[in-house]
Amino acid sequence: MDRNNMGQNTIRLTPGHGMYLTQAGEISITERIVASEVFLAADDSPGNWREITGEEAAVYEAAKGAAIEAKARESAAIAELEAQAEINLAGSKGKEELR
Repeated sequence: MDRNNMGQNTIRLTPGHGMYLTQAGEISITERIVASEVFLAADDSPGNWREITGEEAAVYEAAKGAAIEAKARESAAIAELEAQAEINLAGSKGKEELR
């Protein structure tokens, strides 16, 4: 991994040939970054990043995509249930008013 200072507050990290960068720590798969270069702010450290192979990058990206899709399906299902509950509530209020 190469480290280039881009000025007082920015460091550019680039991985070795055919490699990618990702966070070194435990990160939620939906928040994981896989990149061919990273620009670090003054409050970040190169030690927070590690190199991974192209195969590992592909696995992370596939898992991230699947997790994001699952979360979107879950959100849509919750929205549908909430909408149905509102319809049911409105219907029961209407029946009470007719009495």
